[in-house]
Amino acid sequence: MSIIPGTYRARPIQGSPKVGFTKNGTEQVGVQLALLDADGVETDSTISWYGYFTDATSQRTMESLRYMGWQGDNLADLSTVGTKDCEIVIDWEEYQGNRSLRVKWVNATGRRTVAMNAEMDAGAAASFAQRMRGVVIAANGGKPSRPAAAPPRAGSSAPRPAPAPRPSPSPAPAPSSPDPSDEQQPPPDGFEDDIPF
Repeated sequence: MSIIPGTYRARPIQGSPKVGFTKNGTEQVGVQLALLDADGVETDSTISWYGYFTDATSQRTMESLRYMGWQGDNLADLSTVGTKDCEIVIDWEEYQGNRSLRVKWVNATGRRTVAMNAEMDAGAAASFAQRMRGVVIAANGGKPSRPAAAPPRAGSSAPRPAPAPRPSPSPAPAPSSPDPSDEQQPPPDGFEDDIPF
């Protein structure tokens, strides 16, 4: 398997974790990860992950170790790292003119949420939606959209909708295709720290 930027399922290699220092003296931990194929079988492709212990990064580093199976509270004993598979995000990083692939994030497997730097609460979301309403209508050809009716809850006695009217004998124009959206969610901003050498 050739490694390119993306999200992969991975298995930390037991016995690979090491603690040490960066060139600047920052404490760090490193773990070797084997990428898994679609069936969850280890491939020959491996990549190293490095976590750092600074005021800004210690908590996320320890969360990442937990996602890899680390138990207990003793960072000198990382023998349980590798008892859980994890999900990793790999991307390019440039350092001193050299580009290399780096593990930017370690996450739990099977996540069903989107990472946000700061999520809007209900009031902020409503205010944002109101502010953007004109933009949304303009993108819809100047016509406001009708919200879809929510399905009735189980056990409710909501009336059934009336049957749709029969189509007219004249041919209807072909439906127009919606414009494809080229907006993508940006990845969460990762911290930049010293390269582990």
